[in-house]
Amino acid sequence: MNDPKDRNLLATAIRAGAATVVTFNLRDYSPESLRPWDIHAVHPADYRITLHTIRPDIVVAKLSDMARDRKMSTAAFLSKLARSIPDFASPVAQAVGWSLDEPNGH
Repeated sequence: MNDPKDRNLLATAIRAGAATVVTFNLRDYSPESLRPWDIHAVHPADYRITLHTIRPDIVVAKLSDMARDRKMSTAAFLSKLARSIPDFASPVAQAVGWSLDEPNGH
């Protein structure tokens, strides 16, 4: 861990007893640098995929809540998410039978 700005996240994870940090910045959170604290880093898309694998019902419900807050359909919200995290959005859409390439998601 070379960047001092990254130490705050690691310190928080250690203090909280977290087993995982979720970050886009995997380069600065190598397995070797986290090994002394038995913590691992995962990309946000991978973390969301894992959550969906474990509890797809909860993930879809939370996506629905977030869509409702934005006055969007869940399918349209997932289509929007697909622009930044396609590795998450695509399998979720496939699992619930939605198309991501149509404006309304159906």
